Amino acid sequence: MEEKLLIAICALLILLLAGLVLKFFPPTKINSLCGYRTKRSMENINNWKLANEYSVNLMIYLSIFSLGLNGILFFLKVEQLTLSYIVFAEGIITAISVIAFTEKKLKPD
Repeated sequence: MEEKLLIAICALLILLLAGLVLKFFPPTKINSLCGYRTKRSMENINNWKLANEYSVNLMIYLSIFSLGLNGILFFLKVEQLTLSYIVFAEGIITAISVIAFTEKKLKPD
């Protein structure tokens, strides 16, 4: 069970690391390989820049929050299997939240 927890925490760390890399080395041109890529974000360069900046910041904040919450739960001696499920759910919620909030930000008023 410890292996599942380690894998789940590593996934959050990878999410955080990806966010930091994209923050300091953002994609400068619209492309199909790197960055926040949705139909709306790729419509024009302004949307592209806004979407990438906004989504990266959100991804970093949510990853840090999730890792902090996991640390608290770990020290509260939450059962490892339960903690693994929580970490997995946090990863999914983080991904869905980044997409939902970024698309809302890009949506014309």
